Parts: sequence; C-alpha cells; structure tokens
Amino acid sequence: MRISVLTPEKAYAIVLQTDGKVVVAGSTYSVNEDFVALRLNVDGSLDATFGNNGVANVGPTTQVAKAVCIGADGRIYLTGYAWWGLSPHTPVVCMLPNGALDPSFSGNGHVIVSFALGSDEGRAIMVQPNGRVVVAGYAANDLRSTSEISLFRLGDNALPDPEFGTNGRVTTTAEERMDVAYALAIQPDGRTLLAGRSSTNGIGEMALVRHSGNGNRDVFFGTAGRVRLDIGIGDAGANALAVRSDGRILVGGYANNGNDRDIAIAGLLTNGALDTAFGTGGMVIAAFGAGDDVAQAMRLDASGRLLVAGSSFIGSNVDMIIARFDEDGALDPAFGTGGWTGLDVGNDEIAYAMALQSDGRIIAAGATGTVQDRSVLVVRLDADGALDPSFGDAGVAVLDMGTGDHVALAVVVDAQQRIVVTGRTSDGDNENVLIARLATDGTLDPTFGNGGWVSIGSPASDESANSILVRPDGTVLVCGYIRTDTIEDFLLVRVQPNGALDPGFFQDGLVTVDIGEGDDRAYAMALQQDGGLVVGGSAVVSGTDDFAIIRFAYPSIVMNADAVDALTIPLSVAPDPCMDQATAVFDLPKEERITLQLLDARGAVVRVFLSNELRPQGRSVEELGLAGLAAGRYQLVLRSKEYGVCRGLIKQ
Repeated sequence: MRISVLTPEKAYAIVLQTDGKVVVAGSTYSVNEDFVALRLNVDGSLDATFGNNGVANVGPTTQVAKAVCIGADGRIYLTGYAWWGLSPHTPVVCMLPNGALDPSFSGNGHVIVSFALGSDEGRAIMVQPNGRVVVAGYAANDLRSTSEISLFRLGDNALPDPEFGTNGRVTTTAEERMDVAYALAIQPDGRTLLAGRSSTNGIGEMALVRHSGNGNRDVFFGTAGRVRLDIGIGDAGANALAVRSDGRILVGGYANNGNDRDIAIAGLLTNGALDTAFGTGGMVIAAFGAGDDVAQAMRLDASGRLLVAGSSFIGSNVDMIIARFDEDGALDPAFGTGGWTGLDVGNDEIAYAMALQSDGRIIAAGATGTVQDRSVLVVRLDADGALDPSFGDAGVAVLDMGTGDHVALAVVVDAQQRIVVTGRTSDGDNENVLIARLATDGTLDPTFGNGGWVSIGSPASDESANSILVRPDGTVLVCGYIRTDTIEDFLLVRVQPNGALDPGFFQDGLVTVDIGEGDDRAYAMALQQDGGLVVGGSAVVSGTDDFAIIRFAYPSIVMNADAVDALTIPLSVAPDPCMDQATAVFDLPKEERITLQLLDARGAVVRVFLSNELRPQGRSVEELGLAGLAAGRYQLVLRSKEYGVCRGLIKQ
C-alpha cells in the first residue's frame, strides 16, 4: 500500500495501538516541513476517524517527527525537531486519540524545549506510569562539532519538571572508551551477556553488557544495560563468564594489585549489582605465584562450584593453573592442593580454555613453549583436581603438529566424549585457523582431518579462531577473525565431522562479516534455543573499539544441500559509496517472501525496505532511500525463511 499526503513525505517512527491500529509519524512538506501523523486501520487503510481522513499534521514552522508513543489514556505524543529562531530545538506534541491537538497540554497541544548548547533534537519519547513525558535525544553546539546525550522530563503542566535533573534536563557526555568483549553467555530467558574490558587511556575495567532477546540493551541491568567494575589498582579486565541456574552471574579475569596482576572474580545479581554473598563484597582476588595471575576460562560443575583455568607466574616461568571455588567464593580445600592444581612441564604453560566431561572430569587446553614456538597443550584432571593418568602422558597431551607456533584458544567435548580444540597455527609467515580432535585417551583422532587436525586459511590472509561449538550432528563451528592487508573482520568456519569444510554453510564453509570501519574480531559465541547463533567480540566504530554482537538466524546456520544454491544469491548495491539514494539488485531462486533491512555498525536496524513481502523468481530491483542517515558503514541484509545474505554499504 502506498499513501500520498503531500509531496514529499517521510516516515521516521511507528507505534502499535492496543486495538491493533498503527500510528506512523514523520514529516510532510508544503511550504515548510510539518509534523505529520497518520493512523491506519488493522487492514492497512487510513483511519477516517483520525485527523483529516486519517492524517493529522502540525505547522507552520519547520518540524520533523522522529519518535512517537501512546499514553495509557490513548493520547499520542511526538517529538523530533522544530526550527525556533535560527536553531532546531526539541518539540513535544500531544494529540487526542482523534488526532486533534490536545488543548490541555500546554494550552495549545505542543511545547518546545531547548538546551544551552545551541541546538537539540528528540529521538525517543515515552510516558511514565504517572503520566509524565520523558524525551531523549542529543544537544549540540550550533556548529555541531560537539554533542551530548540529552534527556528531559515534562511535569504535569507540560513544562520541564524541576524534580528531574537541572530544570527538568539532563545531559551526559559519553566517554571515549575502548571496549572489547571476550566472553559471551546466553541466560535461560534468552538474554545475552557480554563480558570484557572497557578502557580509557590504556587503563581498563571489567565490563559487562546485557542485551534483551531483540538485541536492544537491557535497561534493567546495571546502568542502561552496562556494568563496569573498577577492581584493584590500575588495569583490569574480564576474560570469562558463567551464569548460575538462578540467574546470578560470575565474571572472571584479572586486576592489577600495584605490582602485578591477580586473578579477579566478581559475583553479580541478576540486575547487575554485586552479590555480597560472594567473596568480600562480591569480589574474590586470588594469587598463586609471585607474579602475574590471570583467569582465562570458567565453568560451573554439577554442584555449582566454580572452576577457573588460567596461568600463574610461579618460580621462574608461567604455569597452567586450575582452581575450584565454593559457592561463597572460598577456595575449595578438597580440590588439588589447597583448592588449586598447577602444571609445569618445563616451559611456559597457559590454559586459555576449559570444558567439563559428563563424568565430571576437567579438560584444560592452551599452549606450552616459548612465543612463536609453542605446542598445543591439553590436560585432563579428575574431579578432585588430580591429573588423570589414563589421558595422554600421565594426564598431559602435547600435540605434535610440526614446526611453528600452535595454540589452542577454545575447547569443547562432543557427544562421544572426544575433545575438539581450536585456535591458530603459524609457520612464521602466515597464521591459519587450527582445529584438532582428540580421542578419549588424549591421542589425535586419525579420522579427523589430516592425522587428527586441520589448518584452514589462505596464503593471502591471516586467520585465527577464538571459540568453538559442536552441533548435535557432529559439525564443528568456530569463530574468530580474518586479517587481509591491515583490516580484520569476523570469521565463522564450519567443518564436517571428518574435518572437511562444510559446503552447506554459506560459501564453502566460511563466512566473514565486516561490522565497523576498522578491525572486527569475534571472541565468543553461543547457540540459542531456537538454533540461532550469537557471536560476540569487538568492532572499531568511530575510531574506538566497541562491544559487538551479531546473530545468525537458524536457517543460515543449519543449511542443507538444497539451500546451497540459495546462499550464492548475488546481492549488489549501486552506487557504493552512495549518498541519499541507492539501488539494490538481487536474483531469487524462486518466488518467496523476503525482508530487506539496513543495519548500522552496531547491528541496530535503521531502515526496513521490505518486510516479509512477496517477490517473484528472478531479478528484483529495490530503491533504497537513505536520506537522514549519518555517514558511515552499514550492512544491507536480505532474509527469507531459508537463508540470509548480507552486503556492506558505505554512505557518504
């Protein structure tokens, strides 16, 4: 359905009423741009009981609606920007359910709120249960060279609420921080947790972010979905996550004590507050040697005890350590010696990953040797922390993969209790993804790859894997990064149970995703209950590292042979780079319903061009309206029930 009000018209926001009718807000142009709201019936026709045959507009100044919401009483609120004098400021318009301006709201149905910086704009609006209106957006100087997050609340009289902020207003300057996520967990309710390091000027903190099932930050977690933990003296960071069955969260990594690093573990309640029943005020600091101690991996055993794997500088070199903590954060004296086990085979040993077998035995994987000349190291411990003599050489397996540098960064136990590790292998000139499978006795499995392992990559690029999953059908998924020239992108690889690349997964078993304008790295992933795959890591956006999270829908992960041809669907965009208009061209293998969306560098949907619309077999051409979008890098995503393909797009 196409609706023409005046020429031109733009829609920026949409909201659904409780009766199923849809309110759309944006702008329309005659002499000036005006706020416009239109209401559609359930069948998509204009609602003649609203405004003028379904359309209500507000003038005469230049105004554009960017957000809309509906109050509990059915009144409709809009915000965006309105030119007032020489600068744009933030209006709030209130309409009655019939589309008429509400005279009880500021006397004429609208107000304009300004901030001291010079110009401002509203981008989101809501009505609190007490009827007060809250608007969020930004405030900038007149040159727009600096800006701040803006927030204001209107009182019962439609004026800025003096009980909120300063004269009803709050502005926040976001810090320029480097944020990298190293660990990911999916809670039983489907919410996704990321943990890593957030730093300013090289000094980091443990950081967590939680996203709701729709990908938005969970505002009920920490502060606006984020938690930062300032631990120790100086630098700190998180490498591992674990979630208890009751939703409580454990995050582990390191914190500086003024001389070196100690293992740091924090316990959090489901809302992101520190769990004071864990450790001291929610924190545990542990040191096993005289130098650096770092936690790299964590797992909860069947009894709810926390297992931690990592490294400690003991004596003259670095040793692998595995420790166990009771539910209250105390070291468990029944495990190893005084709660921990160390491993020294004559070199530097580090555990980067850990997994638990179904019988409670513990697998730790990492590397032994010196930098650029390391071997993959896998150890197995009994449940009490003693090395398992039935595995490898007295509990230790050092994998012989020839000369070069070989490191395991992730490990998983498959349904047959075989151990699968991934990481990277290097010959000094080129890095490739490494995947190896061990039999239950710790020897390389000759039925996998070439003598138990595979190296995946290209001489023209470097690749590394940081996380691994084994699906019920035995296929192995790994994620990490690919570096071409000086740019890194997310990399996903899937191999068949025999180690060969899986041709039913995207193109020849591999897919890369370009998120930001700089380096993108995937560090962790997890399968959701619906089969979708969530991948977390970091992406450079506007010059700094940000947490990055992407989701692959179930059909794109569980491709079968019949879907392989669909994955090669060409999706092109011209021109690229583009300005306010571009054209997408694609060829469909059959008539089907598709969705075409534009995602920004953070993965948020910023434009929907097609929503479950039927398109014929063969070539389709779609015009992409990009006006109003900021310059930058975007992803154009084409999806059906059977597949999903994406293409990068740069807007100037």
